[in-house]
Amino acid sequence: MKLSYKIDFPDNLKATYEFLQAELNRVLSDNNLKAKILSIDSKLLSGKYWKDLRNLIGKETQYKWKKDSRFPSPSWYFCAFAEQIRQIHASQREQIALYNALQKFGNRDTVAFYQYCIDNGIPFSKAKIKNLKQCKSAPELPNNPRFVLDFAFINTQAAKMDNLIFNYAILDENKKTIWCKFPIVFHRSSKYQLGSRVSKPRFSKDSDGNYYGVVTFDFEENQTHGQNIGAIDL
Repeated sequence: MKLSYKIDFPDNLKATYEFLQAELNRVLSDNNLKAKILSIDSKLLSGKYWKDLRNLIGKETQYKWKKDSRFPSPSWYFCAFAEQIRQIHASQREQIALYNALQKFGNRDTVAFYQYCIDNGIPFSKAKIKNLKQCKSAPELPNNPRFVLDFAFINTQAAKMDNLIFNYAILDENKKTIWCKFPIVFHRSSKYQLGSRVSKPRFSKDSDGNYYGVVTFDFEENQTHGQNIGAIDL
């Protein structure tokens, strides 16, 4: 079992996050770049999708970041950026399939509609159906989705975990690479078990504009065995 735990957001990563959020908005607001994204098969595995995306928009993103000395490792930050776009693209594909299913049944979520979704492997939820029933056309890629800076997709050349210390590389004011350390501190109420594997963090902002981070860790519930006498496991 994996559990999530909320952590702070390092101050010296906020500028990086805001830049990538602005870049995501710029790319998805550009009709030409959006058309290139939509030309990719959203069912591709992550690595292949990233490669195809780089071939199509790398000049406007990764290669420009490198020229501007924006990151210590632009290629790996592009992977995190590309994965965000892949997930958005895949979500849009699922929403379109669900929207088309609704249209097939007169925009009504009947028993036959649900069976059709199940038979055709179309994911659904009450909330998604409610929203799509109000749409007058098929869902499009959003122009300004919330960015998630997920270091799981950034190589150890730029970010790594060392026990409970998150190590990450940034550029200083002289454009020199420096390594920073960010301790992951678990409270007793977190259920964290000493020695459990902890993921590299992901960082984002909530709807109120507050920065936050999240890590996940492995958790094993203690199971007792034996006879139960008087509601006490022995």
